[in-house]
Amino acid sequence: MCGILGVFGASVTNSNDFQEMLSTLAHRGPDDIGVIAQDNFVLGHQRLSIVDVEGGHQPLSAAGQKLYGICNGEIYNFRELRAGLSENYDFQSHVDSEILLPLYQKLGSQLTSSLDGMFSFVISDDQEFLAARDRIGIKPLYYGTTGDNIFFSSEIKALVEHSDEIKEFPSGHYYHSTQGIQPYYQLPEAQTFITNLDTILEKIRQTLSQSVQKRLMSDVPALSDYPTHLT
Repeated sequence: MCGILGVFGASVTNSNDFQEMLSTLAHRGPDDIGVIAQDNFVLGHQRLSIVDVEGGHQPLSAAGQKLYGICNGEIYNFRELRAGLSENYDFQSHVDSEILLPLYQKLGSQLTSSLDGMFSFVISDDQEFLAARDRIGIKPLYYGTTGDNIFFSSEIKALVEHSDEIKEFPSGHYYHSTQGIQPYYQLPEAQTFITNLDTILEKIRQTLSQSVQKRLMSDVPALSDYPTHLT
């Protein structure tokens, strides 16, 4: 669990306002705090360190370029994606969410279709920005507007004093500054019905096993690594 906050517009909120907004998310990420401010946007991140504990500071940045990102969540297939991008991108860390930046450079808003994970994120350069939420909305994201500004946050309370209208960001959607809000995923309709009980149970076992395995990507100790009693 981390906390993300992004403000975009011709008259972005001042630094004191932004720091106050970001502080409301401190409980979501007590390990680190980061802010990047540009002429027309500010991004902030409260980090709970899970992957690349020492080197995964956010906001993310692309070396030598004005491209930045903030992310809450986990990208389960980041290693496979990274293997196909490392020749053309200078990765600054081993954190899973850094994969978003080279994917954005390569695919633009269509990068969302490449991701397997639970996430909410915001990416921006000098010209455009992209916000997205995972397929079924595991990770929270809210947005609001005031005048020329648009806000994105992990929690409503960061926005209540600064936004005229706050809405929940829909799951399986992205928002691009030139395209508006767009769907990228819908739950598939059932095509066939399995009636054999043994087949059903085996399918459930396989799916559950795969689901658990891809979530075992943390760089922090598992519960089983801690002592079960105090001496």
